[in-house]
Amino acid sequence: MEIAAEEFSLKGFDGASFNRIIERAGLSKGAAYYYFDDKADLFDTVIQFGLDQFTAFIDATSDVDADPEEFWETTRAHVRTGLQLLRKQSWIVGFIRMLYSMHGSAPNSPVVKKAFDFGRLKTRSSSRRATPRCCAHRPSPPNS
Repeated sequence: MEIAAEEFSLKGFDGASFNRIIERAGLSKGAAYYYFDDKADLFDTVIQFGLDQFTAFIDATSDVDADPEEFWETTRAHVRTGLQLLRKQSWIVGFIRMLYSMHGSAPNSPVVKKAFDFGRLKTRSSSRRATPRCCAHRPSPPNS
């Protein structure tokens, strides 16, 4: 999945080559077509893989309802966790950038729509939950 995500993030959907992806992954064409109908199917699978990765990260760091006294320390820990994830899976940044640039011109796919809807939902729910309970009542930490 990471090889396909890298290819899509570097070349975009139209410029990505299904053959180049399967060659880099060390798959035969027969094996690739056993799992994926075509490039669009692989693209949808990669998006779902990315959503699953992001959901796992959100679930692991979704304790914004924790004690308001510990809000900033919890936030720092989440940021550190996120940066570690991005170091290990650097393809995520490029893939998110590619998806964002495709907004409005992405292949007509329910998985692509799900990815955009997921992003909007998570952004809104995180903002609503964190701000009123903690940020509005707690000063931000001093710059260190």
